[in-house]
Amino acid sequence: MEEIEKAAKEAQEIIDKNEASDPLIHKMMSIVKKFLQHSKTMCYGGTAINNLLPKEKQFYDIEKDIPDYDFFTTTPQKHAKQIADILVKAGIKNVEVKPGMHLGTFKVFANYTGVADVTSMEHELFEELWKDRITKDNINYVPPNFLRMSVYLELSRPRGFVERWKKVYGRLKLLNEEYPIKCPLEEKEFHDKHIPSETQFKIEHILKDQNIILLGFNAATFQADEQLKKWIFPLDLLCIPEHIDTLVKKLIHILNLKNLKSESFNEYAEILPPHTDITLNNKLLVRIFETSACHSYHELQNKMKIASIPTLLNFFFAMIYADKEFIEHTSKDRIICSTQELMDLANDAGKRRYKLLTPITCTGEQKDLMDMKKEKSDLYEKLSTNKNSKAFLKYFFSYTPKHSFHGGRVIELSRMFPKKPGLDYSRLKLTPEGEYSITKSHDSLKIIEAMKKLCKVLKNKTIADLSGNVGGDTIRFGINFKEVDSYELNPINFEALKNNVEIYDLKNVHLHLGDATKLFKKKVDFVYIDPPWGGPDYKDKEKLVLKFGDNNVDKYLKSILEQEWRPKYIFLKLPSNYDFDTFTELPNIHTTIHKFQIRGFFLLGIKTLN
Repeated sequence: MEEIEKAAKEAQEIIDKNEASDPLIHKMMSIVKKFLQHSKTMCYGGTAINNLLPKEKQFYDIEKDIPDYDFFTTTPQKHAKQIADILVKAGIKNVEVKPGMHLGTFKVFANYTGVADVTSMEHELFEELWKDRITKDNINYVPPNFLRMSVYLELSRPRGFVERWKKVYGRLKLLNEEYPIKCPLEEKEFHDKHIPSETQFKIEHILKDQNIILLGFNAATFQADEQLKKWIFPLDLLCIPEHIDTLVKKLIHILNLKNLKSESFNEYAEILPPHTDITLNNKLLVRIFETSACHSYHELQNKMKIASIPTLLNFFFAMIYADKEFIEHTSKDRIICSTQELMDLANDAGKRRYKLLTPITCTGEQKDLMDMKKEKSDLYEKLSTNKNSKAFLKYFFSYTPKHSFHGGRVIELSRMFPKKPGLDYSRLKLTPEGEYSITKSHDSLKIIEAMKKLCKVLKNKTIADLSGNVGGDTIRFGINFKEVDSYELNPINFEALKNNVEIYDLKNVHLHLGDATKLFKKKVDFVYIDPPWGGPDYKDKEKLVLKFGDNNVDKYLKSILEQEWRPKYIFLKLPSNYDFDTFTELPNIHTTIHKFQIRGFFLLGIKTLN
């Protein structure tokens, strides 16, 4: 297995170098770069951190990496369209703008390569960041503190994309070395109003018994070996949404002051979650933030939960650029000083109270890729009744420049989809997700060949494709099997899938829109699963584990094998860097798992006891 992984890694490096040296790639990226040099935009993400570093510290290798540009704008649809038009005018083929995975982001594709992620940002926040922007080579970048906020956001969510932690933390350290944060205050004496001891005791009692995290300056004092004993106003807390009303009532009862008021506020520009304030004569006493993910914390011996350093830094950095109401009870300078102290502790395990910087204990519900797809699917269904409305275009804007697909696309599509004499390939549809995740025609043929090694005759068999995508595998199955049931969660992919199956005139293919893990309970001969690989960056990860529906792939596989209606054969398409050790002690299988290598991925074949 190690030899195969080593060979696959070396082969991938050769592929990456060939792609990175392609003159067409350089031409496309140069066009996007020139656009950014002449527009009011701000780059963010990995490319931004890389480009802000000196050459000797940059982590992207220009010989094998093709980092696309991620940038914020207040007019994403307009800017995405402009880039697409410029690319076409320069003679680039196959240019499209499509909605990205995250709502409010639009991806620009050129020659089936992602060249830009164009992300919407509210005007007020954009202008605040614009004041502190860094300009390098005439390209504008968000300030380092905003880049830090994004990294600490990832590090504070142990139910998120934790496989990225090592990579993003390494980048963060490089950024901090080059752009250190400095406290602007010479003296750090503050005239704080302390919470009465009896009141603090009662609040501590609530926090011990409830799933509530202490946040803000009070939580920051717990991070050093020596912490203050008395808490100060205002008190910042983090609580799951469904418990906030009850918590507010309890706190008002404990504070026991006349003229106390509570008021709820919406999220701010997607960087701070909704919150509820408890005030006395317009003076803030308590602010309770809603959890928007699973936020990490440390637990004291008395069971009280204290926000981790990454959680605190994520909130503090967000407050620096938020509306003035978030800092009216303190000052921006004090917040910056607190972030410096916390970052010093983060870099010195000997000085901080908790040696583990990134605890895996957390509170709140974390959305995964499947949750985001479902949320997007539900919103699409709600708004698609009027595809010209502002609401629809805000999230689902797409654009194909005139003359973008002369000739080249027809040739490409004929390679992506199964061959059929007389078929007009130009009528087939692709989506941004489909462009990088479709099983190419020659690979789908290899999959059929592998299936025939376990079952020689397929023509009289039925199969369920639980990941229909845009139809690369589904259509191949329709040609080779008696009946096909194909499931697809993403409505945009489903629309393309439906179109493509109809173009092939496959009457034996039955399509289902929705989550296959919940819809599929049908007796068939074969089940085929090609789970989401996590986007084009999947190859950067080691021992990859994928999810399908709400569970990891291995758990979902076991759940199928335990059913009385389990199929005779199950096939899974997985990347070569997958953690195959997860497939142990599978119930009701006939023999060992068959493993077929097809280019850069593996096809697992399982014959069940049936």
